[in-house]
Amino acid sequence: MKKLFVAIMLFPFVIPSNAQNCLNLQFAKDTLYFCSAESKMMPLTISGQNFVPLDTIWGANGFYIGKTITPIFTDTATEGYYSLRIKSLSTQNLLINGDFSLGNQNFQSSYQSYVSTAANMMPASHYFVGNNPNAIHPDYLSMADHTTGTGNMFICNASDTANVVVWQQSITVVPHTDYDFSTWVATVLNTDPNPAQLQFSINGVLIGPVFNANATGNIWEQFHTVWNSGNATTALISIVNQNTIDEGNDFALDDIAFNEYCISKDSFYLKVNKATYSINKFSACTEDSVYCSLTGIGALPSAVHWSFGDGQFSTLASVAHIYPLQSTYKLVLTYQMPGCPSMKDSTYIDTHHALQAGINLSANPIDIKDVLYCQSNSTGAITNYEWFTGDNKFYSGNSIAHSYKMPGTYTITHIVSDSMSCSDTARVELVVTSNTHFFVPTAFSPNADGVNDVFRVKGDYEQMNTFDLSVYNRWGQLQFQTNNPNAYWDGTFGGIAAELGTYFWVLDLQFKGQKVATQYKGDVVLLR
Repeated sequence: MKKLFVAIMLFPFVIPSNAQNCLNLQFAKDTLYFCSAESKMMPLTISGQNFVPLDTIWGANGFYIGKTITPIFTDTATEGYYSLRIKSLSTQNLLINGDFSLGNQNFQSSYQSYVSTAANMMPASHYFVGNNPNAIHPDYLSMADHTTGTGNMFICNASDTANVVVWQQSITVVPHTDYDFSTWVATVLNTDPNPAQLQFSINGVLIGPVFNANATGNIWEQFHTVWNSGNATTALISIVNQNTIDEGNDFALDDIAFNEYCISKDSFYLKVNKATYSINKFSACTEDSVYCSLTGIGALPSAVHWSFGDGQFSTLASVAHIYPLQSTYKLVLTYQMPGCPSMKDSTYIDTHHALQAGINLSANPIDIKDVLYCQSNSTGAITNYEWFTGDNKFYSGNSIAHSYKMPGTYTITHIVSDSMSCSDTARVELVVTSNTHFFVPTAFSPNADGVNDVFRVKGDYEQMNTFDLSVYNRWGQLQFQTNNPNAYWDGTFGGIAAELGTYFWVLDLQFKGQKVATQYKGDVVLLR
């Protein structure tokens, strides 16, 4: 017999050479731990070379979960016991000549053995062992055997009597052992109107259901059943006819086998021992705090160590910690769950307060006659702006405008705050001057008496950036012009004393801190 089980090629396991009665399954460990979000297989060893696997059945918590011999488990799997059962078949066929390669021997039949004649018309209730059904009956097909395609097969023209033994053999068995009884069957007619109906029998007891040959000829199909030997030490195994119709019922048998059958099993416990952690930061105006918590899934952590990055640590699963200083800290968590390696994770805690006040002034120093504009250039999640100008005035808003009444030095205070009432303050010293005041006389008398002998602009000349003074007579003729604040008109034009009367002046003047020059106009009377 040459029975082939392709399934053995699917199991990439090293099978030791020692023979034994059944496959031995051995998981690498009793418990499969999941310590994080991961996927893994349970290592499995299958030993025993005289059996080949037929079927794989996985079960867990009372439920069937598949046939793959090495399934992938994940940390989301249900915790509990997982069992593997493998049905296997011995590679040793206990029957002799089950493939009929030895011809018509080593078995019995209630049908008569047909002896080929010139007519070649095998009658009912006869069988023949040969390699071509058509050679013994003209209605039979020329077809190959199941084993090699060129070998012998058991060819039968069955009767219409039920429970007649078609084929039979007696063997020795082991008590209380499961066996698999199987055969291959094919119809030898092109189309059989009444295909064979056969059944297995052991020690005179029918076992398994009746099985039918395919109505179409030359289609080999396998049938089998499982039998437990109980207390028996021998077995008379038979294939019997159950067809009671005379017409048809012509078939062939091949590769009849009787193999020891067993179920091997092992189990392990799947345990999910993961942990999750949370770090919640609470910000305050002067100090920040964190609340750290480690929660075990499936078990309590066996070891916990929080390192807060400021030289402090804790071994509690849940702990609060205060950071009194503004900085960036590396917080490291190291923990271990039962059955799992040590795990480590880290994060950074930033305790810097982002709120910062800033002031931008339109001018400093500023003349008392000018309006001061203050703009906040503060940063952070600001919700409130406050201004104190130093002269008992208060404003709110991102920008303000203010005028001072008196020259002097003022402290401008700007306070910003956020929704947590955290605040920051910026201060700027502002100088308010009155240097923009100047005096232009309305008359002068160039008579060399030492009193009002010249016409000049009076003021703080060092604060003047732009100075342009022009004097005109009543006919619009230019009498005097200078860009020097210290210069003056002595009442002459071309070295000759000017006429008495009224003259007109134009002054373009810009003081330091002012963006543009201002033009002033007036008149002055020249007296002698």
